[in-house]
Amino acid sequence: MAKLKKITEGMANGCAAIDENFNALNDELSTSTSATLNIGNGLSIKFTKKGLGIVQAEFKGVLTAVKAGEEMRGSGSVWVSQNFCPPETISLAGHFAGGNDSFHIDIEPTGRVVWFGPVLSGSGATPRGTVLYFAK
Repeated sequence: MAKLKKITEGMANGCAAIDENFNALNDELSTSTSATLNIGNGLSIKFTKKGLGIVQAEFKGVLTAVKAGEEMRGSGSVWVSQNFCPPETISLAGHFAGGNDSFHIDIEPTGRVVWFGPVLSGSGATPRGTVLYFAK
């Protein structure tokens, strides 16, 4: 959290303290870190963590076979890194490009991702959507 200065001096020094306070708040709010992770089964998520712990998750990739309630996994897949994990299990909703179907995934505090959407037996479904949530 940004450290703010208490203003106890006259106008000239008070203005300088106010300016420093705004700069400290702006620095905290404008910092961000991002990573695109292969979550598994063809699903990739671009995570961007912004100031104050707000995470933006953007669905990407082309899904392969997956069943409802199944942990996302596969060759080269990873769990969500702790930097982007929520403090408790959350559900993120998305949709498939070019259709009316939707899905959601659960991200657990450990980084494990579970699929809750239609059963997919082949490849070709293109997940899309952007979601915001608070990280730990």
